[in-house]
Amino acid sequence: MEWFFGLFVLGSFGFWTLVVIANIALFACTENERPFLGIFVLLGTFLLLQFLGDLHLFTYLKNHPFAIFMYFGGYLVCGTVWSVLKWYFYLLNKKEEYEELKKQHFSDSDMDEKNLENWKRTNTHSEMKRLIRSSIFDYKEKIVTWMTFWPWSVLWTLIDDFVFKVFNKIFYYIRGLYESIKKRVFASIEPDFSTK
Repeated sequence: MEWFFGLFVLGSFGFWTLVVIANIALFACTENERPFLGIFVLLGTFLLLQFLGDLHLFTYLKNHPFAIFMYFGGYLVCGTVWSVLKWYFYLLNKKEEYEELKKQHFSDSDMDEKNLENWKRTNTHSEMKRLIRSSIFDYKEKIVTWMTFWPWSVLWTLIDDFVFKVFNKIFYYIRGLYESIKKRVFASIEPDFSTK
């Protein structure tokens, strides 16, 4: 039974498995705006490390209250600053998505005043309309989630917003290469699908 109480000893396979699973769950909770589930994951992880590991978190809390107070204050400051930056990035992403959709709808020659008015009247970009016309309080849960789970939000933003965007830009610049490969590969069978 002793092995059970040492299941998550610092550095053991069980410890690293727990850390990896908890972090994946926290990334998912942050990205899907599930703050209460994220808090449950954090508390559960800390309790497992306390009682089935050797971290002795409660002892540290009791013996170092000033340090805990300072760490907590720093965490709040970092979370607040991050939420402002993340909100700005979020709005920029939404604006880019809208402009890309608009670009796909119009060719440059189509963008005359009449077509733009028709676009404004008929477009159903409810998410963009809601974002522009809504109160900041409609996004409170999203922003508070970014604040609360800022370490995971920062990492996911670096991966999602930076790495994926770089690859999307690369794809955009070499899309002609992909198109020419497709035409070459399907050249012999393309006549089977042409309509006369």
